[in-house]
Amino acid sequence: MGESGCGKSTTARLLLNLIKLTSGEVTYLGQPLHGLSDRRMRPLRKDLQLVFQDPFASLDPRMTVADIIAEPMRIHGSGHRDARRRVSELLELVGLNPEHGSRYPHEFSGGQRQRIGVARALSLNPRVLVLDEPVSALDVSIQAGVINLLEDLQDELGLSYLFVSHDLSVVKHIADRVAVMYLGKMVETATTDQLFSSPAHPYTQALISAIPLPDPVKERTRERITVTGDIPSPADPPSGCRFRTRCPKFANELSDAERTRCVEEPPDLRDRGTGHRDACHYSKAIELI
Repeated sequence: MGESGCGKSTTARLLLNLIKLTSGEVTYLGQPLHGLSDRRMRPLRKDLQLVFQDPFASLDPRMTVADIIAEPMRIHGSGHRDARRRVSELLELVGLNPEHGSRYPHEFSGGQRQRIGVARALSLNPRVLVLDEPVSALDVSIQAGVINLLEDLQDELGLSYLFVSHDLSVVKHIADRVAVMYLGKMVETATTDQLFSSPAHPYTQALISAIPLPDPVKERTRERITVTGDIPSPADPPSGCRFRTRCPKFANELSDAERTRCVEEPPDLRDRGTGHRDACHYSKAIELI
């Protein structure tokens, strides 16, 4: 999770080898993916599938829903009869009427189109689904239905999800572990319970501090952690800690010597214990919610 423009979608595409790496490495079940040609990646595409953010732009308007869902199967060699039977199963699995496979994407609502995108991603029986903000373009009431569908499919099919989102409430509901990104870098990773109960990085603390509390008394009296200023350009990030130009701790709490370290030395993502990692020289876990 993270602000718009922090690199979430780019990271998701890098993991699937849709964008070539410039540094670092990606492995799947011990096999390096970076550097693989399209031909060598094709067998792995069955295991690794992507659900896009915009359910309308990601579906070909010239193809029927049945053809859209069947296309991956035909690419990977399934026969016409097998693909047609599988399409009906998938439409029913995601809560749509199999008889509507002859319709086109524009004849469906936004939530239904996203269900079609999920059905297409499931057509090859993948092991991992990368979901790139799959509910951000939907109304709140429709979001709940798609999220419930994803949870049911995970339980039924044994799927693993990499879920990209900037919506903290969605992340808290669906994720087991969370990685927080800022300006192209991971700044904190932890289990969902650890992250939301005791965030350590100042950026994560500010994000979680912005979540409204259901108790009106606590909501009025609690102290919020605010981040000010504009996000720096990812093409020309600040030296040292990338968050320092907006960090409330840097501005209000650190000594001159500590600030100098933040300016000159990029912080590493270090484990503070129990698998909770953050990239801040002076991080301190606090209870917010």
